[in-house]
Amino acid sequence: MHIEIITIGDEILNGKTLNTNFTYIANLLKKNGYIVNQGLTISDGKKEIETHIKESFERSNLIIVTGGLGPTIDDNTKKYVSQLFDIELEINEDVLKFLKEKFKNLSSIEDQSTYPKSSILLKNEIGSAFGFIIEKNNKSIMFLPGVPEELTNMFEKHAMEYIKKTFVLEKKFFQKKMNIILKEEVEINDFLKPLSTKDIILGIYPNHEIVNITISTYAKNESEANLKIDPIKKIIEEKFKSYTFENSSMEAEIHKLFLDGNKTLSFAESCSGGALSCKITAVAGSSKYFLGSFITYSNELKKNILKVKASTLNEFGAVSLQTVKEMLFGCIDLTNSSYSIAISGVAGPAGGTKDKPVGTVCIAIGDKKDFFLKEFHFQGNRNVIVKRAVSTALGILIRKIKFNKYYEL
Repeated sequence: MHIEIITIGDEILNGKTLNTNFTYIANLLKKNGYIVNQGLTISDGKKEIETHIKESFERSNLIIVTGGLGPTIDDNTKKYVSQLFDIELEINEDVLKFLKEKFKNLSSIEDQSTYPKSSILLKNEIGSAFGFIIEKNNKSIMFLPGVPEELTNMFEKHAMEYIKKTFVLEKKFFQKKMNIILKEEVEINDFLKPLSTKDIILGIYPNHEIVNITISTYAKNESEANLKIDPIKKIIEEKFKSYTFENSSMEAEIHKLFLDGNKTLSFAESCSGGALSCKITAVAGSSKYFLGSFITYSNELKKNILKVKASTLNEFGAVSLQTVKEMLFGCIDLTNSSYSIAISGVAGPAGGTKDKPVGTVCIAIGDKKDFFLKEFHFQGNRNVIVKRAVSTALGILIRKIKFNKYYEL
């Protein structure tokens, strides 16, 4: 089966609006075992709409088109499509009645009630633009509104059910995900290469925080899919056992670990400027274990709040293992938390020296009896360096709590 998504909208092409509709539709289709083969964003001009829909119709079983159904002057999708397929437009009396009751003062109510003859309508429970489906030559072209809230409601309640009933799959798409921390993409990729087979599709998606691994296959049911996926997943887990987790993010994993272990957490941040705290507090309920953070950007605050010794700062500098160790201990003294993290570094673009270039970050993690200290050298711009520092610190903490191991080279 070949599925294609066409997004109509000049606002997307000129960078004004993100194409979140494509991501949403593709993800929901994937959850139901369907894979999108092609995606396209086009202008709302007559020539572009007719040309690309015609080409898509020749190669695809299901085409999902979003945008251009509203009441504004540039919403002409219905008109262009009816001309393309030589289908007469007509007022749907049921839609007209519904819109009159819901939008009494809508000036374009008749236009919004007009659809290609014999098309299948998809109710819009939020706005005025109904979706519609044209069936032709055992193929379906589905037209949906571009407003995200309207599209998601319509797709979940009506469009997805139509797809499942109309396009019954012999084999569905199944996928499991893994996350690997503190390992480089190259090392992971080299290990995964020999594991790919005609039945197993492996994906590797690195970012500045973690490496996402997907293990996918086509199968008749979940049991059959598990028989294919689980042995591969086990091999990867055995290789990277103490570097893996399955929650959606590191902060979600931290959340689970600290709640389950009845532990508390605190931070002393310098170059990260609160980014570490922001990660943790993004998860609802983090107040149950996260006690707080001290953002001590200046040396004066490091001394006055965290009790870092002036002699330590004078001899070794703010970016040093000696300083982050004292920041860690000061944070523990103030909060009495189970674990603390201290970070100090040179995020750039200025401030680097020959001995401590931009990207130098010192991290301390643990408590006064069992703690970790290391100097890291991250590459990238200021934003990337901060992200790498935060993700590395959280990754080390996850590994320590889950496997009682700190970072290993």
